[in-house]
Amino acid sequence: MGLLAYPQSQIENPGFEEWEDVGLPEPEPVNWSSIKTTTSQLNNNNAPIVWRRSEDAHSGNYSVKLENIYVALAGIVATGTTGAALADYQHALGLIVQGKIDTKTIISKRFKVEDVRDAFAYAMSGDGLKTLIEF
Repeated sequence: MGLLAYPQSQIENPGFEEWEDVGLPEPEPVNWSSIKTTTSQLNNNNAPIVWRRSEDAHSGNYSVKLENIYVALAGIVATGTTGAALADYQHALGLIVQGKIDTKTIISKRFKVEDVRDAFAYAMSGDGLKTLIEF
């Protein structure tokens, strides 16, 4: 089992200081679309809330506390980021399961889970196409 890590540009509101009411029990960070607010209304109703506003901040007043929620699809367990909607991950995993995407050709480097810091540093360097973290 593995996790692909994708380097991404800096997010807006990186300090999580700004929060907004989006009609859920928890406020959501400004400029952040969660699985509760990016997918279809049917999925939104069933999707869990995976974040909480926390006052345990490195700097500033707030931080975001994320909860790991696993999505099981065709025997694959995946955890995603806010870079895509849940439907995008379901579609991509379906293509992998069907053998339509050969992941061996796009995975640049593999890391063991205990080397996760090195994996993220490699992913952020832009040296490889995709970084895989093996569990």
